[in-house]
Amino acid sequence: MYSSTTEKHPVFRNAYCAACNGFNYTELESRGNFSSCSKDLSNIPPRNPGYLPIFIDFHSGDDLDVKKSHRTRTVTCPQWNVYDFRQEKCRRVFSVHRIPTTRSSAGSHNTTTRRFPADNSSSNSSRNLTSNCRVLDGTQLLVCNGSDTINLPCDKVISLEKFEYTVSDDGHIYNRVTDDDLHPGEYLLINDTVYACADLSQNHTTILTFWEFNLVPVVFSATVCTISALCCFIVFITYCLFAELRKLPGICTMCYAFSIGVSYFILLVGSHLVDNSGLCTTMGFLLHYFCLCQFSWSAIIACNMTRTFVLSSSMPLQQSASRKRLLWMYLGAGWGLPLLVCGTTLILDQVSDLDIDYATDKVCWLQPTLPLLFGFVVPVAVVLVFNLLVFLILVVRIHRTMKLATPARPDSRYIKARRKLRIFTGMFSLLSLTWLIAMMAAFEGLEGLWYLFFIATLFQGVSLLVIFVLNKKTRYLYRSKMRRWFSTRSALSKRRNEDVAYAKTVQST
Repeated sequence: MYSSTTEKHPVFRNAYCAACNGFNYTELESRGNFSSCSKDLSNIPPRNPGYLPIFIDFHSGDDLDVKKSHRTRTVTCPQWNVYDFRQEKCRRVFSVHRIPTTRSSAGSHNTTTRRFPADNSSSNSSRNLTSNCRVLDGTQLLVCNGSDTINLPCDKVISLEKFEYTVSDDGHIYNRVTDDDLHPGEYLLINDTVYACADLSQNHTTILTFWEFNLVPVVFSATVCTISALCCFIVFITYCLFAELRKLPGICTMCYAFSIGVSYFILLVGSHLVDNSGLCTTMGFLLHYFCLCQFSWSAIIACNMTRTFVLSSSMPLQQSASRKRLLWMYLGAGWGLPLLVCGTTLILDQVSDLDIDYATDKVCWLQPTLPLLFGFVVPVAVVLVFNLLVFLILVVRIHRTMKLATPARPDSRYIKARRKLRIFTGMFSLLSLTWLIAMMAAFEGLEGLWYLFFIATLFQGVSLLVIFVLNKKTRYLYRSKMRRWFSTRSALSKRRNEDVAYAKTVQST
């Protein structure tokens, strides 16, 4: 297949199809063999669902899951044939034999007379062409009488059918096969067939471009997204079931887990729906929104941690009304600021000439240019820098507090280190600092960092499940709820049995 090297144009089955649509042969390059034609194959093919690097992928070429490779293909045509790489077929070659004109005493001589029509659609009667050249039957020999009237610069020519050339009023012919303009005398026109020189050879080597898919990172990333989304939804459902957990920090954790779960779910089921432009735009907008919500809630959690561990000694005990005000502020910032960014992006996409377009031919996501940079990467980078500073401050503060604290019973150094590791691990997951690895992988282009980011993403989801669901308090709440549920069902069953026995007694009497 072929596409233009100068601009983004549709891909054509062969070079002749491109010429019929007005493209120059010299501006075409081979794109290799593809199972399906795309509107633009100058970049990578459509992305796979659940592929995490699309969030900050600025590459327009090779990537972890799909790579461009080049292969050479050599075609050898039979004898007396040359390979037309534009039409991807072998063409017959005719050898020109010139016979000098013999002038008779009567003054008669053989000449080649041509009258050129205005176009190729003229009838045979309007052409009235005579030629002293003819192809010998059963051969590829083109014999011409009168060599003085033939200015062919070669001794071997190819034949052009009517749809492969255009004749002008002044006798010039445009050769669509070689993209040449032939002057009168540089070609032979015999019975609507043009014979002209062509710079083609019997052997031709073509460099083909192929896209090779690597399923290992694709499957790994999709598995990580699925597990992390399930873990986050379990955390969200747990906090919905138990009102005891829905304090101010619990609500922040709840919203944080919900935004992560929804973003990964959309990435799995909706990021690759590029065939439907409206649906793809919707999925791209929702994916953009919930991804930003993840980071906005992580920043809010960082602020709340700072209030709890750093500013608590200098702040008076807050009343219920002030906590409600703070909760509403958190909700407005956590869900409202991402909506402001995404809404502005969507409006600019609809009313301006900026190339934002959530619905691309590769993925339902921002274009990997300035829209991705300012609509996602810059806000995420600001949040990550803030969260990293808060994390470092909290690590120092918690370490000093635990060092100065006098426990009721002395603990071993191993127990203390394990307790610190559990605390710092939970903070690291809540602050979305795993995305620092993704940032380094995107800008450094190191494949190993992407796999490390996949593992960190899996660790983030599992750690949220372990810390907020599999702890002693939550397990106790689940056991209590199950006991109440079973006791209620037992009481209902016992009462139903008593009612049945009473009904039987009444019927017997």
